[in-house]
Amino acid sequence: MEDMNLYIFGVITLVILVGTLPLIIKSVKLMKDSLSTMQQDADLMAIGTEAEAVVQAVTETNTTYNQNPQVILDLKVFKENGETFTTRVKTIVPTVNLPQYKAGSKVMVRYVEENGEKRVAVLGAYRLNK
Repeated sequence: MEDMNLYIFGVITLVILVGTLPLIIKSVKLMKDSLSTMQQDADLMAIGTEAEAVVQAVTETNTTYNQNPQVILDLKVFKENGETFTTRVKTIVPTVNLPQYKAGSKVMVRYVEENGEKRVAVLGAYRLNK
């Protein structure tokens, strides 16, 4: 009887491990991707051109990170030379800063133009993934 209980315990443990392994792998990949994106944003903040932007729309993603909401910001960015461009940034906004990111609000961004594409980071917010 004791051998049967040990066998059942082993099978249950194996099922739990096999079932959770994909979640663990996905979590590790997400953390790696997040750190990479956060490093890219840090680099962008260091070398990017500062500009003012107006929030055109805010879309909640129903995702949080450390109890801070993830949102998608549709922005109209005003370049120093008077030109404008629109962009969409998925970002985490600290809860205390959320009122600053409503439609019509002005926010500061940094951007870099590379190979015809613009990468934008919003000051006071951070992204987890692209």
